[in-house]
Amino acid sequence: MKTSSSLVGLPTKIGQRLIRVWQHSIGPMIPSSCRFLPTCSRYTYQALGEHGFWRGCWLGLKRIGRCNPWSTGGYDPVPDRKKGHS
Repeated sequence: MKTSSSLVGLPTKIGQRLIRVWQHSIGPMIPSSCRFLPTCSRYTYQALGEHGFWRGCWLGLKRIGRCNPWSTGGYDPVPDRKKGHS
């Protein structure tokens, strides 16, 4: 059984592709209301690339949960990957 880094990164690439589909097809039909920079979809795309599938999804879900009318929003970049975390 082949266990290469490209195979391990497959869920991340699929997740990023789904985000791109959202950004280019569904997203433009909905008025922008994200209170953060980068936007929630861009943040999640970056989090997947930086932290991998599971942690990237978790960070994205937390961000989407914070994006509401009672949030002040603002600049909120993806946290750096800490040493020892995968």
